[in-house]
Amino acid sequence: MVSGLPELTKICTLQSMLKVGRAMEALKKYLKRLRDTEAIAVSQELLANLVESEKGLTAAMEDAVEFFRTDDGVDPAAELAKHTGYTATDAADPGLADVIVAFKEAWDSFAASDPERLAGLQAAYISNNPHPAGSKDQLDARS
Repeated sequence: MVSGLPELTKICTLQSMLKVGRAMEALKKYLKRLRDTEAIAVSQELLANLVESEKGLTAAMEDAVEFFRTDDGVDPAAELAKHTGYTATDAADPGLADVIVAFKEAWDSFAASDPERLAGLQAAYISNNPHPAGSKDQLDARS
């Protein structure tokens, strides 16, 4: 425990704290540059980077606090065990191999290369999708 706070054990809170750490490292990089630079030579770019890094750190910290405050009590080890169970069940399904082969065949026939597949899938999902923004995930067939 640190300062009377319980140990972080929840997945969302831990992930949020990793984001705080990354944001802090980004800010430290610009603070070091500022420290190593003569005050008169501080550039507008460095100052802008400092401001943006500070905003990123603040947002990451606010997210982490919110996750900690609203933690739903999900135990990551128990969730992992459940997920492992689902995976084992799926892997034992004799039809899984057929599904994987069918997916691979459909993938290969969709376009000749990954860049062409990317362009085609983006067009199908974004441009040609009849569903409005916020409901694009309802698309279930290529139009």
